[in-house]
Amino acid sequence: MSITTGQAGMLLRQAGQYKFSQLGFNMLIGRLARQYSKNSSDAALDAYTKELNDFLTKYATAMSADAKMIAELKNGGALDA
Repeated sequence: MSITTGQAGMLLRQAGQYKFSQLGFNMLIGRLARQYSKNSSDAALDAYTKELNDFLTKYATAMSADAKMIAELKNGGALDA
């Protein structure tokens, strides 16, 4: 499971709208959203996307409950809060 840079940007810009079942993922998104609000350059967004994808890869089993919301993001739809 992975997300693109565009999807990561959308997720970070609208971070307050999403609540995932994994506290660690919520915390990661919150931290990256704060960083993104300070530095939204393409290089920074690439780094944030890599960090999100690294987390999703490492904790794929634990994130299975959130796979539907992430899939909706991947399909360009709005995520359910």
